[in-house]
Amino acid sequence: MALRLFKRRIEKKESSKPKSKPKPKQSKVSSKPRQENFHKRYKAFCRRLLKNKIEIKGRNIIEEESKKGPIMIMSTHKHPIETLVYDAIAPKKVFFLSDIGQVISSNKYLRFQGIPGVNNILNLFGTIEINRKQPVKGLRKAIEKSTDILKQDGVLCIFPKGYRGGSEALDRSLAESTSRSSGIYILQKAEAEMKRKIPIIFSKVEYDKTTKKYVVKMEKGYLPENADRKKLALEYIDRIERL
Repeated sequence: MALRLFKRRIEKKESSKPKSKPKPKQSKVSSKPRQENFHKRYKAFCRRLLKNKIEIKGRNIIEEESKKGPIMIMSTHKHPIETLVYDAIAPKKVFFLSDIGQVISSNKYLRFQGIPGVNNILNLFGTIEINRKQPVKGLRKAIEKSTDILKQDGVLCIFPKGYRGGSEALDRSLAESTSRSSGIYILQKAEAEMKRKIPIIFSKVEYDKTTKKYVVKMEKGYLPENADRKKLALEYIDRIERL
């Protein structure tokens, strides 16, 4: 009896309390606007950092062509700062196909793959990872991401040589096998899916010690039909070096 009376009192108190309104469901904020905002800030930083430090020989073909649609930049890779140079002179965010790592010396290479958080940070800066520890799986993922960027009228930069340094460079053979013809394959795949030609901007960045400026040379080309990827990749590497 006492227990029943106690339950009734509790029920009366609960019924007399004002009913709280259900909280509206918070929609998940898309990461894309945040990424775009970060890219804008990063490009602004690159332009401030390299203000009056870039000299473009001839026309800025990267700027002209990227306003019309997708482009692929095929570049030398002699300086780590090349990525900043391209972000500074292109009107759109530039994405880079690259192994995630850093050369420490002629026989030491620090690989960032597998380090928690590092890949996510580098992806924010536009790095598309080629995982050379898993060449087949890693290259497949990189090709898919790169093709999607071109299909969205983006700017993709690749380094056909695949490594920095001379013949003694670390991972040279592996870099050549994963990077040389991958850019041409990506271009072939994107062109087939989009049913249009995509301009290639052959580009070279060199540091002029006299003027203390990064000199950028460019020329435009297109992928020939039914190209032999390996043979053409070597021709393109030579073409870039001769700019």
